[in-house]
Amino acid sequence: MNVLIIEDEYHAQVNLARMLCKLDHSIEIVDKLATVKNAIQWLSTNRADLIFMDVHLADGNSFSIFDEVNVRTPLIFTTAYNEYAVDAFQYNGIDFLSKPFTEEELQPTLERAKRFVWNNKIEQRFSDLLELVGDAQIRRNKLGFPTIDGMEFVNIKEITHIESNNGYTHIYLQNESFLCTIKKLSKIEELLEGHSFYRIHRSFLVNIDYIRRYKRTVGESHILLDNGQKLPVARRKKEPFISYLKNY
Repeated sequence: MNVLIIEDEYHAQVNLARMLCKLDHSIEIVDKLATVKNAIQWLSTNRADLIFMDVHLADGNSFSIFDEVNVRTPLIFTTAYNEYAVDAFQYNGIDFLSKPFTEEELQPTLERAKRFVWNNKIEQRFSDLLELVGDAQIRRNKLGFPTIDGMEFVNIKEITHIESNNGYTHIYLQNESFLCTIKKLSKIEELLEGHSFYRIHRSFLVNIDYIRRYKRTVGESHILLDNGQKLPVARRKKEPFISYLKNY
């Protein structure tokens, strides 16, 4: 697995690289960068399997990198400032380590990251296979989701709603079962374009066919699904959602 380290403290760079290679001998550190500028240049033409990124770099906040380049690589953010933890998960972050951290604290994070990277590769292989086969009917009626132990395909019509939760996405089905995937909610929303799904909230995508009731209040509005599940409707989504329902 190829790992990129973006960290402006030399000793922190060296220490992290040492711990990673000790925990997994197959890891190759492809580069160590210290600035936002260098990171943008590197990521514009290169790609790693996994990135460890400090929030505060020598020339600014690392979140500014994402204004310049589209980074799809899984990220693990490291910082001594825990207030950035929530923000980190909005930039393809899959985990957050508070500095300083030990080898024992790094190990479970690395194991989760390795599963994430492996599932990403499986997903890409399935996407390539579907493209090669050219089965438009499968792509239209089913979606494949990378899971911890492989890939699971579900019928789109059986999905009641989808929830983004702590870096993972939960797919809820008509039979009241659910599966957990690493595929981002925003990516799933793109794939479901043209189907009867609506983004009612930052964390929720709902299948309109399963809505029983919509209740608008002065404060938080919500919908009730056929299975009794209650989901919030974001304040800024109220009016466009009502317009959508009227024309559905």
